[in-house]
Amino acid sequence: MERFFIVMLIWQSLTAVLFLIGKTVAKKSPTNVCLWWVVLGASFIPLLPFEWSYNQYVIPELFEIGSASVLLQSQFIPQQLQQTIDWQHILLIVLASLYACVVVHKVTQLVKNITKLHALLACAEKVDDTNSPAKLFLLPLNLSPFVYGLINPRIYLPRDFRSLAKAEQEVLLLHELTHIRQKDHIAVFIWRLVTILAWFNPFIAKMEAQFVRAMEYRCDSLTVATHQLDPLVYVRSMLNSLKRSIAQSQSSPVTTSFTSSEMSLADYKRRFSMIATESTLIGNKNQLVGKLFMSTALVTSLLVQFYISNLAYSTETGWHVPVKTLKVNANFGHVSSFRNNRPHGGTDFHGHIGDPVLAIQTGRVAVADSQTLPENYGNVVVINHANGYQSVYAHLDEVFVEQGQKVFNGEQIGTVGESGRVTGPHLHLEILHNEKRLDPMSLLRKE
Repeated sequence: MERFFIVMLIWQSLTAVLFLIGKTVAKKSPTNVCLWWVVLGASFIPLLPFEWSYNQYVIPELFEIGSASVLLQSQFIPQQLQQTIDWQHILLIVLASLYACVVVHKVTQLVKNITKLHALLACAEKVDDTNSPAKLFLLPLNLSPFVYGLINPRIYLPRDFRSLAKAEQEVLLLHELTHIRQKDHIAVFIWRLVTILAWFNPFIAKMEAQFVRAMEYRCDSLTVATHQLDPLVYVRSMLNSLKRSIAQSQSSPVTTSFTSSEMSLADYKRRFSMIATESTLIGNKNQLVGKLFMSTALVTSLLVQFYISNLAYSTETGWHVPVKTLKVNANFGHVSSFRNNRPHGGTDFHGHIGDPVLAIQTGRVAVADSQTLPENYGNVVVINHANGYQSVYAHLDEVFVEQGQKVFNGEQIGTVGESGRVTGPHLHLEILHNEKRLDPMSLLRKE
């Protein structure tokens, strides 16, 4: 549970840093849409499930042939796991339920907005007298033009479109066609879904707003440059469209339009300035700054992912009991003729065949068979943990894990048995640190 909150804190911090740096770089390269895709991707790299490990299958060397367990007079330790409430799991369930409820609420809102939009689009009039490669429709309202439709994108125009000057009509159409060619309508929908799923991270929503700005800057630049439009006519058309969008407050989060609700007055002033001065910033030296930042962002995210993947092995506290009831049959260091008068290398816990055996700490399975270690151990599992720790679970009846598998603190890895050299069913647990055996109870008692 602690690892979960640590990972979330690191992730929030990383997205904040990437957003702030990306925003700074975007001032030099405002039309760089790829910048925000890379920032988004780099933000999620630390959450990917792949891991980095260089010590997956290390097997302890300190095993004594004949180091088997003996069933002695029971000693009781007052730790009854089954009678305690696992508040961490309860909290995790509550958080997961809250997350799911918010996602459902936001998806419901999105569906309602789309339903309202469909009701409006159903009243649109199809325009046939055009050579446009995309289907055109006239809306019953004077809204800003927009593109809608993932597979078959359509352009929806304001009601008074036919009464506009020819040059302004051309600007509006070419702008929306540029959006379609750049697949912006698909990109906007993807960003909206990602923002919904990551609702608890405000910087993802801020990245979405920055992406929309960059998308509009790029569309302006490409439209003017590709079709050699008069910048002043383009700016005048944008102003008129902005007036229409202000007069009509209806908008949708899944459309690309000539004017966007994500853009502030300062953004529009910058758009006007860039267009009027023909400062497209496409292909200039500032793109190099963006590429350097994107490369740095990816490398940084990979390093953070490396750190997070190793958090699973980084704690020496929070040791979990291996069986539900810690009833000790033979303590660490106990000397018995059964083991040829050699000190007991672990602790034996009483149990019945089939009782769950739990991993005492998160780690990676190094051994999960009955052949790798001496046959006295029977069916055995060895797990590598952080900082040189290893745990050994011997005489198991069933083994539920396999070599190389990652297991978590408290996860069931097998069942109590009597395989190997034993006098009865029990769990033999050993804990090693840097190839030296420790008394398991010295760690388990801390909990």
